[in-house]
Amino acid sequence: MFQLKAGSAPGKLITYVGKHGNHLLTDNVNNEASKELIFSVDSATAKLDQLQSTKAKLAAENSAMKLRIEQIKSQSNVFQEELRAMDVKTLEKEQKALLADVVGETEFQQSLQNQIGELKGISQPVKCACGQEYKMGLDACV
Repeated sequence: MFQLKAGSAPGKLITYVGKHGNHLLTDNVNNEASKELIFSVDSATAKLDQLQSTKAKLAAENSAMKLRIEQIKSQSNVFQEELRAMDVKTLEKEQKALLADVVGETEFQQSLQNQIGELKGISQPVKCACGQEYKMGLDACV
């Protein structure tokens, strides 16, 4: 990623050859400038590696999500094709038939409730063989 070129004698210039051009550094103060430069390059390289890793993970997640979306779309398309294949008039007839069934069931339940109420009002006296007389009728437990 980078290359340092140095002369053999102290005080010579060091050329840093990098991506963004050449930079000149002096070989003084126990190579502090070169140490700082190397540290900042290493730090930037580590950050770049981390960003590339994160980018790769996000790309993989994005790809998986797109695949899931396509699967769901294909499943819904199959369902929608079945609905589209049915005629609208047929669907309307089905809906009316279902609604008529609901109305018919409601009327039937009401008529049963009315018959139960009428039967509850009927009571008859019954005489037992022992001579005791009982009154027979429907209990109001329903």
